[in-house]
Amino acid sequence: MARSLAEDFGVAARWVEPDSATTWDNAVLSARILRAEGIGAVVVVTHAWHMRRALIAFRAAGLVAVPAPLLAEHAPRLTAGSFVPRIAAWQRSYLALHEWIGCAWYAWLS
Repeated sequence: MARSLAEDFGVAARWVEPDSATTWDNAVLSARILRAEGIGAVVVVTHAWHMRRALIAFRAAGLVAVPAPLLAEHAPRLTAGSFVPRIAAWQRSYLALHEWIGCAWYAWLS
């Protein structure tokens, strides 16, 4: 995000959290940086698939988290081909399962 701000908008990021390996880590480490500056609310920008889990993490870290999801998918239009098995469906199932398990894990952590 810092690179995009600099390259796309010519704006230097004021706060950068470079040490996280997970969304949970990012929330905890970002909250530490932001609270030191007197900031208690954030806009969480992430893919719609990840939003629920990200909100759990940032709220558990003590921040007021406002969602700003990207790339939300539209409901599919059903056709005869909709009932033919496809690799993409397995990928979506994997992503959904990953997020559900992640949400359960983060909810347990908080």
